[in-house]
Amino acid sequence: MKTMKLKALVLMLLCIGACGPIQDQTGTKGKRNCGTMLDYNERLDNEPEFKHNESDLENRIGNYIETVRQGGLSNFRSQVVTIPVVVHVVYNTSVQNISNAQIQSQIDNLNRDFRRNNADASTIPSAFSGLAADTRIEFKLAQRDENCNATTGITRTSTTTTSFTFSTTAATETARNPVKFASSGGADAWDTSQYLNMWVCNLSGTLLGYGSFPSDFASRPNEDGVVMDYQFFGDTGTVSAPFNMGRTTVHEVGHWLNLRHIWGDDQDEPDDCVWSDQVADTPNQGDENYGCPSFPNVSCSNGPNGDMYMNYMDYVDDDCMTMFTLGQAERMDAVLYTTRASIVSSQGDIPPPAIAGADLFSQDTDADVGNEPNNESTRFYRSEDIWVRNTNDGLTNEEHQNPVGGATNYVYVKVRNRGCSSSASANVRLYWAKASTGLSWPTPWDGSVGSPVYGSPLGVQPTGAVDGSGFTVLEFQWNNTPNPNDYVAFGADKAHFCLLSRIETSTTSPFGMTSPETTNLGDNVKNNNNIVWKNVTVSIPSGGRYASVLVSNYTKSPKEYTLRFDIPRLNNILNNGELYISPKSPLIQYLRETGQLKTKGIEETNRGYLIADINAQLLDFKLDNSQTLALDLEFVANPEKLKYNKNIFEFEVEQLNNQKRIGGQHFVFKTEK
Repeated sequence: MKTMKLKALVLMLLCIGACGPIQDQTGTKGKRNCGTMLDYNERLDNEPEFKHNESDLENRIGNYIETVRQGGLSNFRSQVVTIPVVVHVVYNTSVQNISNAQIQSQIDNLNRDFRRNNADASTIPSAFSGLAADTRIEFKLAQRDENCNATTGITRTSTTTTSFTFSTTAATETARNPVKFASSGGADAWDTSQYLNMWVCNLSGTLLGYGSFPSDFASRPNEDGVVMDYQFFGDTGTVSAPFNMGRTTVHEVGHWLNLRHIWGDDQDEPDDCVWSDQVADTPNQGDENYGCPSFPNVSCSNGPNGDMYMNYMDYVDDDCMTMFTLGQAERMDAVLYTTRASIVSSQGDIPPPAIAGADLFSQDTDADVGNEPNNESTRFYRSEDIWVRNTNDGLTNEEHQNPVGGATNYVYVKVRNRGCSSSASANVRLYWAKASTGLSWPTPWDGSVGSPVYGSPLGVQPTGAVDGSGFTVLEFQWNNTPNPNDYVAFGADKAHFCLLSRIETSTTSPFGMTSPETTNLGDNVKNNNNIVWKNVTVSIPSGGRYASVLVSNYTKSPKEYTLRFDIPRLNNILNNGELYISPKSPLIQYLRETGQLKTKGIEETNRGYLIADINAQLLDFKLDNSQTLALDLEFVANPEKLKYNKNIFEFEVEQLNNQKRIGGQHFVFKTEK
């Protein structure tokens, strides 16, 4: 394979169609088969609206992908999107009424495979393994229904229908998808703009399952979702081999996210190498593959590596499916931020509040469900409800970009209503501050500290009324974004800043806060669901591999601190290169001069202090009041260790006082091999 240059970018942030089997010699559901692409072509010929919707969707996807590629690694999505799921079990016999455990196993399988956490990823041939993608898409059973009631995300419907048929070209919705409507013996969908609906039932004939066209979403919203036979849903209970690992549903959800079959569905053409799945990094392939071929399996002159038969969008057995590609992940992103954009902000996975009424909030992290205090999140400086874009496209692209110093950037704040009724309008105030691992309130956010200034209000905007279970996104223009060159006194940490958003539902103190604000910013954010905080970087440091931590004591008396590096075991950055603390860091020099340099899991080397443990620490050092010192980091990626062509490594640097976290910085290193 061609050798590619290693690049790194540092961010401080906080079916189509139906799929079924053909019968094998025993007459059972033994092989996958999909005839719906023939109906797809028939629909293009006979349904002008569908043809228009398909063309429009592909144009928008193409434009989105082109924009992402122009942005390079800075537009490579690091945000994790969680999709709320409702599973409708429609059963004629008790066996078909599958258990909650079987349903949860399917959700777990989706998360395993879409996040590239499957253990059998190690079996991907080396020719393709670098292309395997963590799509950063997760799935969760709904916790509130479309009427804002608490739910398990599972509905159960007893039916007299012994099995359900399917037709994409029938004239009526109940004839096309009888299982999706109560009037035809099935179950009605929940709002398909807010939930991924899955129906589990007994499908007629040899059909395993099928997914809906994203381009049908506008004209057939009540039919949107995935249908699965009860024998092939999850990995326990009623499932049977060779489709017993939940990967038929993974395949169908891939279709729901606009992936086509990997061979391009040209199996009935005279030359079956002419059509495409619209993804550049999947090899051109002749026909579908069944069972589990041996590598390489060559077709369409695609040697020496042959077909990517282990792709989830081929027809192989479950135990042979192991990967989505980076190009497929990019295509899924495109549909999530176009046709399916509404589901990205759905609150279907957040429980309704115990007390009815409106409750505006923004999320600290994905785990935050709006409770006060927020005991679900462990960190409070990485909100994805604040993001920055270099141009004003943040209403359609929520991937955070590094703001450009000295220029005009755009900050977006998402305000949610976790309540069940519409809210009154509130004011959202936005602030920036020079960042460190230990910020206080209201200084330096109020503009009263430093020269150049260490922080300032950015503006105020009204939310307007926000519908129950709904949200709004506010756009703030950030004129004259602080120029890092004005902060050279901070050393290598001159580019690091923070943003803070506060929702005020009252014009008088405490401004609608449940807990009146104190000087402890971390407590303020934790105790009030209408305050969120985000780390940002206002430039890309030279070479893309350098970053810094600013360690501060903003109190009026000396304090003792510990600095802890918290590195996830999964996709561990330390397994893919070396992470060093520079010996020239002002904090390191200060600790050495004062005899306070005590470490855990950190090794001194010729290059610097190597972070050798996922919980490395600088222990028990004292800072004087108002003292601020930088700690400079360098990540040296090892191309021989990098397993994938694109990687996202995350870790936290946390400042502790008396073992209590008072702040921190979230680092995201994006690398491309």
